[in-house]
Amino acid sequence: MPEGIEGKNPSEPVVVQNPTWRERLGKLWPRRKETPSSISEDETILIDIQDAVDAESRDKIIASTSHSEGIPPDLSQEYESNRRKIEGLYQETAYWHGTGRKQYRNGQAIDLLNSIIDDGGLIPHSDPFDARTGVVSMISLSDRRMYAGGYARMHLPVGERLGYEYMSDRFWGIFLRMTAREVIGSTNLDRIRKIGFHAWSHLREGGNLSTLANLALNLRKNGRKWISRITKEEIKKPITELFTIHSDIPGNYPILIGVKDGTFTPSQTANYISKYETRANTPIPFSNFTHIEVPQDNVQETQNFLNQRGVENIPVVAMELGEIHSSQFSPQQLIVGNPFRK
Repeated sequence: MPEGIEGKNPSEPVVVQNPTWRERLGKLWPRRKETPSSISEDETILIDIQDAVDAESRDKIIASTSHSEGIPPDLSQEYESNRRKIEGLYQETAYWHGTGRKQYRNGQAIDLLNSIIDDGGLIPHSDPFDARTGVVSMISLSDRRMYAGGYARMHLPVGERLGYEYMSDRFWGIFLRMTAREVIGSTNLDRIRKIGFHAWSHLREGGNLSTLANLALNLRKNGRKWISRITKEEIKKPITELFTIHSDIPGNYPILIGVKDGTFTPSQTANYISKYETRANTPIPFSNFTHIEVPQDNVQETQNFLNQRGVENIPVVAMELGEIHSSQFSPQQLIVGNPFRK
């Protein structure tokens, strides 16, 4: 008798059970492998740092700095002359907001700095990326300068770079995957199907299935919409390449705004948002800016523009000097917190 049917009556029909909905979901959204409890958050971050360094090595970029020749002498000298000033400003800065001089609005490039001045500072704008709150008006900030700086440097024109950068944009982009895997369990925005596992964690956290489903369905569209602010080019890149996207707006440049502590009450957000970002739902006036950073070549232009518009007492410093100051700390120190204030 053939194996497997011993004891069965050959005339009896074989009953085939259809897979349950849980089993079907399991095939679409495989269970995430459990991370051993012995792996700490710091060790996980170190693994990501190593991945970033490996990515740099594959691209033949020096891991310690994206400039193989090191810090240019003129910038080194300028930093030493302004070292105490930079230390003082960073000691006062609790958050950074990364933006640029120009962005597209309805297909037309606008002067974003001029708009910020008209508004009297930073004001909340529509934010569709939080599964806990849905679409709300917020200001996005970070207490990690290198994280906010990545978003600012996306406003550099294609083919341009800062006079000095501490690690490359691609290096810092690696860290976005730690946020991405909290949202969709993947470093690639195309693999939205993995939202399944994380749906349960966000449902437990926020309890809003429709908001979560809307985020999952529209994540790619919202991401592309955000990128369309700086370039009209169709971009299809994984999350780790996000910071390597630059602007096609002529004359554009990055702006990094420092914000004082106690300026606002941080809004409650989903865990994957709060990992590296802080949201404010109230305006942040110029009086609560500590300073503004722009590329060295744009410092005088920006200072003159602020003076012409009557905005005074806000120091404008070269972003490159902030990169040099940041290079005194390890990538791990910069990604786990704000070491400038300790």
